[in-house]
Amino acid sequence: MGSYRFSLLSAVLIGTLASQAQAVSLAPGGTVNTLGATPVPVGTQVGSVTSSTFAIGDFTATLNTQALLTDDGVAFLYQVTNNATSTTSVISAVEVNFNTYTTNVDFTNSDPDSAGSLFIDGTVATSTATRSAGTGTSITFNFTGVGIGAGESSEVFFVQTNASSFQNAFVTLTGMSGSSNVAASLGPNGPVAVPEPSMLQAIAFTALPLVGLARVVRRRRASAPEVC
Repeated sequence: MGSYRFSLLSAVLIGTLASQAQAVSLAPGGTVNTLGATPVPVGTQVGSVTSSTFAIGDFTATLNTQALLTDDGVAFLYQVTNNATSTTSVISAVEVNFNTYTTNVDFTNSDPDSAGSLFIDGTVATSTATRSAGTGTSITFNFTGVGIGAGESSEVFFVQTNASSFQNAFVTLTGMSGSSNVAASLGPNGPVAVPEPSMLQAIAFTALPLVGLARVVRRRRASAPEVC
């Protein structure tokens, strides 16, 4: 019975820690699938940019970027809209300045209004995210299918970092034809953020019953009569 209770409480702790995790961890040199299984990061908006690309090549697009200060650090949310007059789709978006920071990535199917008034209902999800090797300064999001067609918008996709601040940055959008455009954006900056007390307290309070139960189990085993 004691073993069962200990296992049950262990499962509760693991579940609590898992619920705190955000998106898919992406290390330098890695590639992950984005599944749209993560809610939009919750935090206070500290910056936003709406930027249109130059009319270079065969597409123009609008990029919306929002910086949110969350319990874990600054999260960066993005949405790309391909102009209705474009003659090619947008297949990828490359964000920069992520070196030295941890990054967790995904896109969201949840109501974009919860992410702020910058965003609309998108239809094109991201399929994978790849972080450059070495210091991992850039992250490339690839869009599903043939990409973002003329007049279409991506789902809101994001990078949760442990940065404590943000700075001006840029995003490079690439079309299926191979042409590229650059749009103004935001990226991480500053020292690594210290986790909020609420997160640490949640872990501590969940772990305390396990510590107490482990002591009880040890005492019972020590006091139990030996069976010859």
